Amino acid sequence: MTERDSAYPPARLAWATVAILMVAYVFSFIDRQILNLLVAPVRRDLQISDTQMSYLLGLSFALFYTVCGIPIGRLADTRSRRGIIAVGIVV
Repeated sequence: MTERDSAYPPARLAWATVAILMVAYVFSFIDRQILNLLVAPVRRDLQISDTQMSYLLGLSFALFYTVCGIPIGRLADTRSRRGIIAVGIVV
């Protein structure tokens, strides 16, 4: 048995994991950028100022990640990280 045959995890599983995480990252990136692409239509439809739009884009994003990041970080210390990532991908 060579070193390559006894590798853990198997190469196929490792690459499948990389592919799944890459797809999750791409969706996360697209999700964060969609609002940036729609700034003009959103401002026009909601009739809001540049300042209000910046709150929508920046402050709300930062507050959401701060408020959710602390409890999720605490869960990551005590629960299955794999499960937390799976729930995050599903949501």
